[in-house]
Amino acid sequence: MFKHQLGGDKQSEALKESLFSTEGFSIIDTFKRLDRDNNGHITFDELQETATELNIQVSESILNLFDHDRDGKINYNEFARTIQPKDHNYHNYHGRIPYGLSQAEQDLRKEALDDELKKILEYSSSFEDELKAIRRDYNINAELVFAQIDDFNLGYISSNMVSFIFLTFSVG
Repeated sequence: MFKHQLGGDKQSEALKESLFSTEGFSIIDTFKRLDRDNNGHITFDELQETATELNIQVSESILNLFDHDRDGKINYNEFARTIQPKDHNYHNYHGRIPYGLSQAEQDLRKEALDDELKKILEYSSSFEDELKAIRRDYNINAELVFAQIDDFNLGYISSNMVSFIFLTFSVG
C-alpha cells in the first residue's frame, strides 16, 4: 500500500506542476472558479457542479484530500496547500491571464486551464477511491497504523521514523 501511495503522490505532483506551468494559472482564480457561490469555501456539491461542466466524475472521497480540518468544506488555505506542488519553484506563484488578449485567446487559455484542472480533479478523486478500497479490502485502520508508528504518543511521526520505516520495509 505504501508503494501505491508513493506512486500516486508522484503522479499527483506531476499533475500539479503541469497545472502551475499552464500559462495564466492562478490559485485564486481557480479557487473562485470552484467556489461557485463566492462564500469563501468549496463544498462537495460545488466540486461536483464543476466536474459535471468538465465532463468528469468525482466522488465525495475527494474531500479527504483537500478538507484538512474535516469540516465538510474546503477553504482557500486548504485548497492552496493541497493544490500547490511541493517543489519550491512553484511557491507563491500567482499568474493571471494577461489583459489585452482577444476573446479567442482568453477562451483558449481558459480551456487549457480547465483541461489541467480536470486532470487533477479526476485523478485525485479516483486515487482517493483506490486508497479507500485498499484500506477496506485489507481492513486497514489508518488511526491504528498511525498509533503503532507513533511509539511515544506524540501525535505526529518524525521524519526519522518515516526514514526508518522506508528502510525497514524497503519501500520506494
